[in-house]
Amino acid sequence: MDDRKMSFIDDEGKETICEILFTYHSDEFNKNYVVFMDTETEEVSAGIYNSDDEGEGDLFPVETEEEWAMLEELLEEYAESLEDEDDE
Repeated sequence: MDDRKMSFIDDEGKETICEILFTYHSDEFNKNYVVFMDTETEEVSAGIYNSDDEGEGDLFPVETEEEWAMLEELLEEYAESLEDEDDE
């Protein structure tokens, strides 16, 4: 799997492949986040990511409204930056 993709398996054993849009470390929350898009549904979501030395890791749900607000703002900035690139 390339560096911009990740996969996870749900409780029913179904594998989902997602494209990583961006990662972000928050000093405020002292957590690493990954914002990703399901390649089948194009649904965008995010999670808290803890990695090990080999590049493997665990994804945890975002727990607070404050974290979601921060991530939504970052996603808006990300989308605007893509629009700016298209305009150039």
